Amino acid sequence: MIEPQPFLRDGGEMGRRMRDHDWSTSPLGPPETWPRSLGSVVALMLGSKFPMFLAWGPELGFLYNDAYSEILGARHPAALGRPFQEIWSEIWADILPLIEKALDGEASWLENLPLTLRRNGYEEETYFTFSYSPAFGDGGEVVGMFCACTETTRQVLAERGQARERERQHLMLRQMPGFSAILEGPEHRFQYGNEAFGKLVGEREVEGRTMREAFPEFADQGYFELLDEVFARAEPFAAHGKPLRLAREGGERFVDLVLDPIRDDAGAVRGLFLGGYDVTDRVRADRHREALMRLEERLRDVPTPAGLTLAATELLGETLNCARVGYGTIHAASGTIAVDRHWTAPGFESLAGLHRFEEYGSYIEDIRLGRAVANADVERDPRTAERAEAFRAIRVRAFLDVPVMEQGQATAQLFVHSAAPRRWSEAEIAFVRDFAERTHAAIARRLAEQELRDGRARLGTALAVSRLGTYEWDLTTDIIAMDETAGRFFGFPPGEEVTLLDVRDRVDPRDLERITTVIQSLRDSTARLEIEYRLRLPDGTGRTLVSTSDAVPGADGEADRRIGVFQDVTARRRSEVRRDALVELGNVIRDLDRPSELVHAAAAILGAALDVGRVGYGTVDHDSETMLIEREWTAPDVVSISGSVVLRHYGTFVDELKRGQATVIADTRLDPRTSAAGAELEEIGATALVNVPVIERGRLAALLYVNDAAARQWSGDDLDLVREFAERLRAALERSRTAEALRASEGRLRELNERLESEVAQRTDERDQLWTLSEDMLARADLSGMMTAVSPAWTRVLGWSEAELLARPYASFMHPDDEGPTLAGLARMGETKRPTRFENRIATTDGGWKPIEWTVAPEEDGVNFIAVGRDLSAVKAQEAELEAAQEALRQSQKMEAVGQLTGGIAHDFNNLLAGISGSLEMMQTRIGQGRVDEIERYMQGAQGAAKRAAALTHRLLAFSRRQTLAPKPTDVNRLVAEMEELIQRTVGPGITVETVGKPDLWSTLVDPPQLENALLNLCINARDAMPDGGKLTIETNNVWLDQRAGREQDLDAGPYVTMCVTDTGTGMAPDVIERAFDPFFTTKPIGLGTGLGLSMIYGFARQSGGQVRITSELGRGTTLCIYLPRHHGAEEAAAAPPQAPSAIEPVGAGETVLVIDDEPLVRMLVVDVLEDLGYTAIEAGDGPEGLKVLRSDQRIDLLVTDVGLPNGMNGRQVADAARELRPGLKVLFVTGYAENAVLGQGNLEAGMQVVTKPFDMRALADRIRSMIKD
Repeated sequence: MIEPQPFLRDGGEMGRRMRDHDWSTSPLGPPETWPRSLGSVVALMLGSKFPMFLAWGPELGFLYNDAYSEILGARHPAALGRPFQEIWSEIWADILPLIEKALDGEASWLENLPLTLRRNGYEEETYFTFSYSPAFGDGGEVVGMFCACTETTRQVLAERGQARERERQHLMLRQMPGFSAILEGPEHRFQYGNEAFGKLVGEREVEGRTMREAFPEFADQGYFELLDEVFARAEPFAAHGKPLRLAREGGERFVDLVLDPIRDDAGAVRGLFLGGYDVTDRVRADRHREALMRLEERLRDVPTPAGLTLAATELLGETLNCARVGYGTIHAASGTIAVDRHWTAPGFESLAGLHRFEEYGSYIEDIRLGRAVANADVERDPRTAERAEAFRAIRVRAFLDVPVMEQGQATAQLFVHSAAPRRWSEAEIAFVRDFAERTHAAIARRLAEQELRDGRARLGTALAVSRLGTYEWDLTTDIIAMDETAGRFFGFPPGEEVTLLDVRDRVDPRDLERITTVIQSLRDSTARLEIEYRLRLPDGTGRTLVSTSDAVPGADGEADRRIGVFQDVTARRRSEVRRDALVELGNVIRDLDRPSELVHAAAAILGAALDVGRVGYGTVDHDSETMLIEREWTAPDVVSISGSVVLRHYGTFVDELKRGQATVIADTRLDPRTSAAGAELEEIGATALVNVPVIERGRLAALLYVNDAAARQWSGDDLDLVREFAERLRAALERSRTAEALRASEGRLRELNERLESEVAQRTDERDQLWTLSEDMLARADLSGMMTAVSPAWTRVLGWSEAELLARPYASFMHPDDEGPTLAGLARMGETKRPTRFENRIATTDGGWKPIEWTVAPEEDGVNFIAVGRDLSAVKAQEAELEAAQEALRQSQKMEAVGQLTGGIAHDFNNLLAGISGSLEMMQTRIGQGRVDEIERYMQGAQGAAKRAAALTHRLLAFSRRQTLAPKPTDVNRLVAEMEELIQRTVGPGITVETVGKPDLWSTLVDPPQLENALLNLCINARDAMPDGGKLTIETNNVWLDQRAGREQDLDAGPYVTMCVTDTGTGMAPDVIERAFDPFFTTKPIGLGTGLGLSMIYGFARQSGGQVRITSELGRGTTLCIYLPRHHGAEEAAAAPPQAPSAIEPVGAGETVLVIDDEPLVRMLVVDVLEDLGYTAIEAGDGPEGLKVLRSDQRIDLLVTDVGLPNGMNGRQVADAARELRPGLKVLFVTGYAENAVLGQGNLEAGMQVVTKPFDMRALADRIRSMIKD
């Protein structure tokens, strides 16, 4: 046995393998032949724990130690002794330059060199730090290379992952909707702050600086101490609405703040995460809401109007931290404001007294128009700068004036004064306006009813800072990695793998389609996306999230994943919904006074806010436990239970209600109070319920109930909202009952007034009380013209004192136009001894007039009489508004029809113009050819086309003209025939139009343009219902309705003319037919219909004594018939057909006519006609040129002028100037459109006439001849 070489005696596994290896095939040969230098290096390598290898000889035979065998992977142990190039062939091109450098005697060292190896049968990314050194033989020559190396793959990949994680964290912080920052170390040095943080603190550099260096103003605010405590205790901190005073414009801010310790791998705190939201607006809004709630309390407790004013202004002044707040009465006529008691801050003087607006600037017009005046600095604002001295005298530098409007007039004003410049925010202006309106309403109620509103506003909305959940969505696998917070949002257990399909299953069905569309668009998008949507979790609860994400590109540059955050905004959205619900409830309570309407509107608001199926309010009989429901609100597909309900039938909760306790049940099937009736409750959609009782004098009087079809955990916010609604609704209904009682009292008062003559002696005391309290104006007067007694209402309505009213004749208060009829009516009453009624206008102290309705009854003595007057101002205003709205609707509907006509008329005009121009060209050609015998045919064609164009123009003008109804006897058949061509042009060639006129059709009394408008609208609707073409039929008929048929059609029995429009279109569903006549209801897309057409047709038919009825079948078509009463008179005769033109005969005898027209062709035609008549013609192209002729000595017998002239003078102005120069000059106006617009609404002076373009030349000649002759 051969003894091993000394250098191979040890060396672990590789030493043993070298001893046992068959070296006969190796380029190195057997170990006993190895040179001493090789043996020395091998001994060194085998004894080392550091990975090493040696490549020796011309073929670089490969030797390595135990530590390097792990690097070889599956190539170990076969690599021993083999040539180096065979072992690492896949990286040979990468390392060959380094090998050659070593063999040249130069060492090299590389760190974290990336190499792609296939050492285990597959490619893998690896990194190495190594050195290549030359290996010397016994003679000192380089015979190989030696390498000491370390594989750094794990280290490099770990560092890369850490960098990627830091990038991911910063990306998430940038996406946060609120502000965030990272603080390092116990000194709290800023490492990072997002954009929202910069907006919060203003433009200042913070990165790299400590909190104390960046924000020295925090020294006395406790923030430094708070940061130190959180860092030291290693516990998170959260606060809501925390004040933050920054040394920047904007002053004090309020934040929802979160502080979280940041730990290193060992768990030690190395820094803090700072995040949150700027909630300044919310906090100030909360303060405003709190002030409004306190205002409600004060308004309820203070018994007098003066006390109300002082209490309200004091509260507003304290809330806004200002110098002075006051409430004054505006006298618009005199431009003054009377200020009584008001609030001032300590050290500021009172402004009680009368003040003139003009003394303080030029903003009175804004006040009159109801606009709030917000003045940030009276010395800089141009409206007040010239009056700054007056403001300095009362120590005012900024102010806010909010007027209070009544019936369109500014009657009062709430003013807020600041001693320093102050910029008033929109929220403050809205708050003060709300304050003013509430205060004014309370004062008005106190004056009118002597009672305060019992209810108080309860509005509490608290927004909590939402913790953010993070996620990473792999776009290739649709796997979404969520942190624990994000998983909790969706209801996923921690650690569970979540896919995109899992997330979609949790999206509320109402948002699913929208979210699906967004998801598809995200796959190809690199943009940041923020989207809000709702979830419906398996336990039945809902949640609202805001998701913000950014795309992250992969190795190929394409986005392969999205990283983002979830923010839970459920509480915020619910708070907003509840806040809006309470505001809307306040509006409903203010606007509605009928209990049934009030209850239903309030129930609908509460139902929508809570997203439930049913809400109702019923009165309860305490003893029989029966609830009477007049009307309730239900969601679609939820059955109504209106009527009489026995509460005990549905459970034992009625006992709680009688004790004044609310009933809250999450699942009626499981709750022991309702489980016996659980199935029945589920059937009517009441699986979950809330009942809030209303107790009056210790007994159950009413109940507000809320039902939902699914089991539901009612939150504290839900219950607070229901209780708030119940309280406000109870108070509103109580006020409604009080108001109803007041109205009943007023009714009884009117009845007493009518019997005043017979009861005045017996019921003097009762009369005196009614006399004092009545809102009607009561008076006793005599026929000589004086009043002997007036009630206080006279002063309240008109402003005159009792002494003024009794000192002057009552005729002196009447409008001059009404004095004669009124005195005549009183005289007739004196003669007939019978009561009479009439209206007139009575003067007010501010110089205006009020319409009064009078009931006057004579006394038995024949001298005196009693008068009862009611102010009709509000009624007249409402009637005027109604008439204006109806007129606006009619005109809007007309213009919609004109818009529909435009396309067809434009097409028709192109055809007509082609006929005219073509005929004229052929006439020119034939004249040139000498074939004058053919000119007549072309001339007739051109004239016919021109007349058809004129007819279409007048038809369009008739449709667009604004006018009131002017009924006249009308032949509907003739009207339809005249409209047929226009209708065919409007509906287009794809629709066949057929008219079926009833022979001997009766006449009807109707406004023809309105009927034409209605017919055109029906045809347009029919066209829109047949997008692919079809048939449109217009049919007229005579019908006789008996009593039964009349009731079915909602018409009186008798004869009617019908006009029906039938299409073969899509048809209408029953629910669409039911709402078809509702104003603004339309099934057409936005921009293609106003929803006014059918409602205007219905109003026109009813106003004409008729009716409109619809019959329709889906997929088959629709018939819409207009019923109009028969008229027994004859219709107006049709216009006579035009006669063929005859030759113009000369009649002139030296007369001269001045022709002014800016259109040369028209001027030429008029001059030719004048010359044919034998007159002398003078031409002018505009008004100034014509005036030169008129100022000359030239004889002028007639002025012919176009109305629409250029260069500053229209035709009417030229005519007026001509009459000044030549009195009595005859004038013929020529116009192409609405002559009344320029010609004084048709009121022409003597010797003036009008002819409308286009005109017949013969007709023009006749008109000129007759004017000159006359």
